Amino acid sequence: MMSLKINPLPGVLAGVLLTSSVPASAEEEPVVSAAVRQEFDAFLTRFRAALAADDATAVAGMTQFPFMPYLDEGGSSDAAAFRAESYPRFLAAKARRCLARRNAIHDREPDGGETFVIFCGDLGYYFHRTQDGFRFTEVGPND
Repeated sequence: MMSLKINPLPGVLAGVLLTSSVPASAEEEPVVSAAVRQEFDAFLTRFRAALAADDATAVAGMTQFPFMPYLDEGGSSDAAAFRAESYPRFLAAKARRCLARRNAIHDREPDGGETFVIFCGDLGYYFHRTQDGFRFTEVGPND
């Protein structure tokens, strides 16, 4: 009678190869705390109300300066420059409608800072938590 021997080596090697291709510790998405979410939601409600009213002065009051559009050189160094240059350029009617209905995505920066972004077309609108609460801080390419 012939005995059938099974060589376990191919199965073991396959298992080793499969487990070595999976990162040991996959990065988890940052979870926003309830307090930070509540703070941002309150800010976003005020920000959206100002946009709905097309109130550049109120939006400027919720913006951190210098305001940075990462599309080209320059930016708005103060509220007056923001109202004159950045508001009409980045917050025209189409952008305001988009910002009113899109959900914000949370991210945590390497230094632990809290950030939210809303993507509208080719642009990302960024909101960072500062010492004074959340502020509209920059516009950048949606890459």
